[in-house]
Amino acid sequence: MQRILKEHKVARWQEEEYVYRVAWRTIHDWVMAQLAFYETDIVEMGQLFLPFAMVNEHETLYEEMMNGKFCWGQTQKR
Repeated sequence: MQRILKEHKVARWQEEEYVYRVAWRTIHDWVMAQLAFYETDIVEMGQLFLPFAMVNEHETLYEEMMNGKFCWGQTQKR
């Protein structure tokens, strides 16, 4: 976050507390935007928060769960 603020010539980029507040605000805004998608039935909750968790080269954790291949607390051979 500091690097980005510095690149954008934000005067307070060296203030650690300011950088943390900007980072947390960015996360907050992203989560609120994702929840707006959920509340309007555009996506399911799992799609919002598991889109980048990959279980293999071609499949996300969400896709594996939806295909019924995800086993809670068990290991599964491929």
